[in-house]
This record gives sequence, C-alpha cells and structure tokens, in this order.
Amino acid sequence: MRILVVEDNDDLRFAVTAALRGAHDLRTPAASLRLLAETALRDDATRTEALKRTVSLATRTGDLVDGLLTRARLTAGVTTLATEPLRFDQLVEAVVDDTHTGEHRITLHTDPTVVDADPDLLRRAVTNLLANALTHGHAPGLSAAVELTVTADGTLAVDDAGPGVPPHLADSLFQRFRSGSDSTGLGLSITAWIARTHSGSLTVTTSERGGARFTLTIPAKRRP
Repeated sequence: MRILVVEDNDDLRFAVTAALRGAHDLRTPAASLRLLAETALRDDATRTEALKRTVSLATRTGDLVDGLLTRARLTAGVTTLATEPLRFDQLVEAVVDDTHTGEHRITLHTDPTVVDADPDLLRRAVTNLLANALTHGHAPGLSAAVELTVTADGTLAVDDAGPGVPPHLADSLFQRFRSGSDSTGLGLSITAWIARTHSGSLTVTTSERGGARFTLTIPAKRRP
C-alpha cells in the first residue's frame, strides 16, 4: 500500500470548478429520471419503455457519481493506492461482460497478464475507455465496433472505427474537462491519472480500424 500525493498548485480552483461542474452534470440526469418516472406512473402504454430508459439512465448516473468521487480523491491530493497482484486480462473480460452494449459490437483478444494494481481504480480506467469507445467511436446512427486487446506486457489497446482524434487535440485530450466532444472529458482525465499512479501511461493514436486507438499500459510483474 502506498500513499500518493498529487502535486497541483491549482487545487483550490480545480476543486471549485469540479464542484460546479459536478452539480451541473447531475442536474440533467436527475431531472430526466423524474420525468421518466412520472411518465411510467401515468401512462401504461409506455411504462415498459420508460422503465427501461430509467434503468439505463440510472446506470449512467451511477457511473457519473463514481467518476465524481474518483475526481474528489484526485482533487484532495492524497489517496491510498491499495495494490495487489491481479490478472489484467480477466479484469478486462469482467468489464466487457458487465457492459450493456445494445447494438454495439465488442471484440476481445487477451493474453494472460499479471500486474500490481488497485483493482477498483484499474477497473474504473478500463470502464472509462470502453465507455468512451462505445459513445464516440462510431458515426452518428451507426453501431460501434470496438476491439480490445490485452497483451502480456500489461498493455490494453482499445480500437474503434469512429472519427478518430484530431491531431491538435491529442496532447490536451487527457486534461481535466477537455475533450473533443460535448462531454467534460472527466473519464479520460481520470484514466490518465490512474495510469500515472501505477507508473504506466495512456496514449491515443490512429487505429488501423480508421478511428482512435487508446493504449493503457500498466507494467506487468510476471507471466502467470
């Protein structure tokens, strides 16, 4: 177990900004959940569909809250990293199994890989990368086709066939509240932080599939 100190001379400004953005980010899904619940109560004909959308939105809201809590740990500047040997490939498989894909397609290739990592944080990083690919890695109106590859050196590559990342955004993509879309960029900034705390890295390049390739590397400890 290690205590990590995140050096940031702008913590106060960031904390205020995080609180404001967090409150703003939660207002919309909270209002939507109420509207869907009211629709389900008064309209029997659309109740099933309204409840399905309620569950989906509640799941996304829970993910947002998890992200905000993780960001709060980062903002505080001190956090406990509870590392343990774990199978990186099995963790990625579990994330894929737990992800509702709808019409999207996920292809998974894995080699047995052991890393020393905080399982909760690493799972958050993988979840963020997969969610980002499913959300942004396809053209409007089309299904996403995402490929995840885990190799024995502790590398996870997430490839999509979307529009990719413009070169001028690549350097700033992992900064707080920066992204190439209408999102806050929270997920990618947290993922980059998680990579750094594990002496790893997060990079983005162009995928052979035509979209973006996000590469998360956590140094492997030994072959299983």
